[in-house]
Amino acid sequence: MPATRSPVKNHFSELLGGYQFCLIAAILIISAFLHYTSQIRAAPVTLFGAPTHLTRHAVERVLLVLPVAYAALAFGMVGGLLTLFIAVLIMLPRVLFVSPYPVDAFFEMIAVVLVGSLVSWLAEVQKREKRLRQKAIAELRVINAISTVVSQSLELQQILDSALDKALEVMGLQPRAGIFLLDAETQELHLKAHRGLSEEFARQESVVQVGECLCGLVAQSGEVLCLEEGCEDTRHTRMREISPHAHIIVPLKSRDKILGVMFFYPQSSYRPDVRALELFASIGNQMGIAIENVSLYERERRALKQSRISEEQLRFYVGHITRAQEDERKRIARELHDDTVQVLVYLLRRLEALATFDGGLPEPVTKRLEELRELTRDTLQGVRHFSQDLRPPVLDDLGLLAALEGMTTDLLE
Repeated sequence: MPATRSPVKNHFSELLGGYQFCLIAAILIISAFLHYTSQIRAAPVTLFGAPTHLTRHAVERVLLVLPVAYAALAFGMVGGLLTLFIAVLIMLPRVLFVSPYPVDAFFEMIAVVLVGSLVSWLAEVQKREKRLRQKAIAELRVINAISTVVSQSLELQQILDSALDKALEVMGLQPRAGIFLLDAETQELHLKAHRGLSEEFARQESVVQVGECLCGLVAQSGEVLCLEEGCEDTRHTRMREISPHAHIIVPLKSRDKILGVMFFYPQSSYRPDVRALELFASIGNQMGIAIENVSLYERERRALKQSRISEEQLRFYVGHITRAQEDERKRIARELHDDTVQVLVYLLRRLEALATFDGGLPEPVTKRLEELRELTRDTLQGVRHFSQDLRPPVLDDLGLLAALEGMTTDLLE
């Protein structure tokens, strides 16, 4: 197993390389030079009428925050704290032995330490949030890639092979994996696809009982299983072809129904975090949905064959029914627009004319007419919306794509 480096060592090695380190070192050297070669002012600076003893060296101490902030932004919190430590070493001799105002100098140094620590922490928080955003985007891309692959076909074997290859690719794993599908009647797992495994292994592991070995246990529990040394686990009772290796076994589920398992054999040094395990579970759910869709499709095909109705006839019937539904929607929308809407518009105009009658009407009657007018206006607006929802005019004028884009814009608003 390769040795892993600690985060502190990684940050330290980053800090020692590149132009950024040279720039930080130059700023610190210049600050130290000015800190110990410039003259101290004779008179203290007053602020709001009170002496503050804010000499040039106080300003130089404050300026030492700049390299600390730059190091924190460039190398993270560890880099910022290391630079802050060097800044303290620069300030400390003058505070203890040179400054005529040691108390003021000490508190100024403490202020620099506090501000530098806060800046380093804020820079680390910003970097952490950026990493989390990048990781979330990467996870979405993985899910999208798997979804694209499994939705391109209704052939089960093609889906399994393509999804297995894509899962290995996007997760960056070596090609040692396979997929078992569950036979609900016999409660057996059948090996349907595999990569990087010998034919002897595939032959001996072609059928696994639910509850047997690690894959059978995952098919029983429905939870992702990750083991660094799966071969050493006492629950691993089947063939041990590859050693040493870790085990990652993912249930393929759709609506909490287990349809199979997918297993990976990465190197023992591979240790996925919690988010990676959640991503494996999401991949399993995507594949489970695709497998169930294929099963439903095959079931419908078998039902069609039994009923002696060809797929061409079914498509004709579905198309005919769909066209009839669309024609009926169009007729109702047209009648609402041409008849009902016009009647409501006429009624609204009459109510407005009555409400503004010059002869004058009693106030209760005028108020009642105003309520009827508002009710009529709302009803008119509702009928117009209903007519457009039944058959949006943009669907006939500009086509399906423009209609979907308009609907998406309305949903976003």
